Amino acid sequence: RPVPTGWIAGGVDLGRPAPAGLQVEWMESPLGMDQRQTHFTWMSGCSTESRLDPANVQSAFEVVLSDSSSQLWSSGVVASATPLHAPNASLPITSDRVYFWRVRTIAVNGSSTPFSAPATFTTGLLAQSDWSAQWIAGGKMYRRDFEVSDEPIGRVSVFLSACQYYQLYLDGAMIGDRVLDVGWTNFPTNRSYASYSLPPSMFSSGCHTFGLMVGQGFCGQYSALLQVHLHSAVDDSIIMVIGTDDTWAAGTGPITADSTYYGETYDSAFEQPGWNTPGFHPPSWASWVVATPQGNPYYMAAQLMPAITIINEMPPPMYSAL
Repeated sequence: RPVPTGWIAGGVDLGRPAPAGLQVEWMESPLGMDQRQTHFTWMSGCSTESRLDPANVQSAFEVVLSDSSSQLWSSGVVASATPLHAPNASLPITSDRVYFWRVRTIAVNGSSTPFSAPATFTTGLLAQSDWSAQWIAGGKMYRRDFEVSDEPIGRVSVFLSACQYYQLYLDGAMIGDRVLDVGWTNFPTNRSYASYSLPPSMFSSGCHTFGLMVGQGFCGQYSALLQVHLHSAVDDSIIMVIGTDDTWAAGTGPITADSTYYGETYDSAFEQPGWNTPGFHPPSWASWVVATPQGNPYYMAAQLMPAITIINEMPPPMYSAL
């Protein structure tokens, strides 16, 4: 609720530390945020001993949102002792943009902390119509070569879903350290997508290759959806879109079977070295990919949760050659 006019009488108290631990949807600097009415949270910047001092106890706050050039929105001063704000109206945000936000808190005596250091979040694809990529099926491994011009690239966004598991490669190198991604959903109607931000240095001018290896998990099919945006270093506009469609080549590989419960069957005789690097054109791979436009019956939503990663590896106690 708004604070009555004149209630805030004090000024900025530079002796009070600014709020810290800023999060959006309970994540620090999330990628792929697709909630227009999102949750902003923060913590007191005070030490544990001084947080109960009446001069440091939050009685109100203000959240402001900006892009790289100007302020876009402010909550105004809101009377609340809770370090959380969920706007009633949609935020003025658009797909695949980087946003900055700050917060200040006000004590009962009216003194305000300085604004916090800016925190960031990057939006995903906010509307189903933002997807130009198509679902592809027909193989267990997919690849596509593409050419990058010499136009300077400022940032690269990746949006990726699969039914159910995937490994993404660029020029032979695996992207990220996630496993068992994406998370479980009601696959016939709802599917989630993961978001990545890749260094522009990975996209030097010339030929590159994306490779996808997919597993069926609980979904029972080997399909994937990938959309990559290359942004200009000058004005952040999208200068190139790479998406899955019927131009991708499909093939088989060493993982001959997989299961969420029983693991995978791996046959090294079917390995294909270089399948995810430029210039790989074996006759067994072909453009017989089945492509389906994104949309009905699948609703796509960003996967806003910490990724599953490997934290420890245990070698088998014994093994024998077949």
